[in-house]
Amino acid sequence: MTGKGAPSRGSPARLSAVWNPCRFVSTLFIIMATWLGYAQARNLPLYYYNLAQSARANYERSLLTKRPDLIDSYYIYAVASHEDYVRAYDAFYGQPVQQATATTLNSSQVFATLQQDPGNIALNLRYAQLAEAEGAARKALIAYQRSLRVDPNNVTALAGLKRITAVLGPNAAKGLLPRTKNDVKNRLAAANANDPETVFSLNGGFRYATSASSRPGIIPRSDSAILNASGSIFDERSLGKIDNLRLRTDLYAYSDFYPENPSSDYDLLSLKIGPVFTLASDWQLAFTPFGEISFLNYKRLSHREGAAVSIENLQDHWLNTVVFKLGRENFSSKFQGRNTAQADFSATFALYKLLSKDDYLFLSPGLAYNNANQDRFRYLQPAISAQYENLIIEKLLFRADISYFSRIYDGSEVDVAGQRRDFNITAGPSLTYKGFILDSIDIVGRYSYKQNWSNDSTQQYESHSTGLNVKWDY
Repeated sequence: MTGKGAPSRGSPARLSAVWNPCRFVSTLFIIMATWLGYAQARNLPLYYYNLAQSARANYERSLLTKRPDLIDSYYIYAVASHEDYVRAYDAFYGQPVQQATATTLNSSQVFATLQQDPGNIALNLRYAQLAEAEGAARKALIAYQRSLRVDPNNVTALAGLKRITAVLGPNAAKGLLPRTKNDVKNRLAAANANDPETVFSLNGGFRYATSASSRPGIIPRSDSAILNASGSIFDERSLGKIDNLRLRTDLYAYSDFYPENPSSDYDLLSLKIGPVFTLASDWQLAFTPFGEISFLNYKRLSHREGAAVSIENLQDHWLNTVVFKLGRENFSSKFQGRNTAQADFSATFALYKLLSKDDYLFLSPGLAYNNANQDRFRYLQPAISAQYENLIIEKLLFRADISYFSRIYDGSEVDVAGQRRDFNITAGPSLTYKGFILDSIDIVGRYSYKQNWSNDSTQQYESHSTGLNVKWDY
């Protein structure tokens, strides 16, 4: 029973006295926020459990490599991932979240250790996941990519890269213009101000060539043992805070040393530097002015300068690159008649998974025009080249290159045929053993055959060469 005049519990008068719209909305908001926080926390143990399972799978797979350094790296990461899972479980079902996370390393602490060993997969994955949890997606991106350089099939790194790309968008991960298909697969580079990408490469070895000459029009051909070395630095980074504009720098040096004939020594130094613009998620436009100088010796040299415009694809599209180049080459005083303006147009088409899941074929047709001061060096040059690469067995990479060009000269020389025509073919296989001594060091054995046909008998020659090189990429 209720008192006289007091409304019953369900009457309209009772409800109107209690109802407050503002208080109701705020209460509802608090309930929803609490529920969402609970749901998110509830999912954390499962999230870290999946990471731990993935880390364990990577560790078990690494045992097959029989490489102690790699196995140890995966083991450390698997243990760390399991500890993360335990902390997350305790945080939700036992200890307070604050207490559980207080003992966890932050990304800055891991990064300090990572700087001492940047190729360590365990440290990179640990740093990436901590950075991702802290909301530093771009820092996580570059760490996942560093992991994929060492192990392109790493399940955790691939999943992390997919998550980051979904958050930041496809423009966040830019690929370096590939020199080989291996670079397409293993070198995704971050293109932003905080995460520039720099690749160093050194190559050295020897070869023996029959009828060899770096500049056959200047130095006579002869059989030679040749020591060679090369190095390159490729760097691409954003300019300020402009996401769609980056700066590319490509420095390359090459040297051939002929122990028995130093007059044939050949040195080359080139630099390309210019802006790169994003066209779409998978395409970019590069404008790269270049300069190049080559020496046989200080009396026999040439220098080239010009600019190239290229459209480049960053994924496995059938059209890989299109390049248009204009330049000029000037020779030392003795050969000034060869000074020339040059125009070159080429494209590269890519075909993947022809014979196996790991192979590819690059096909590159091109057309060049050499407009020299003297007619005898002025020519049109159509050309085509092909490059096939396939991973035969683990760590053993087979590659075959073949190129063909013809030179149709404008002028005539003193020979029985009148107007000169040259046809040149170069072909050769190579085998690369990857991870020789260290993960980043490869050993490469190659053979090359070159044949030049000409209606000028003095320009006909045949050459064979074989060699062994050691290559280091970082």
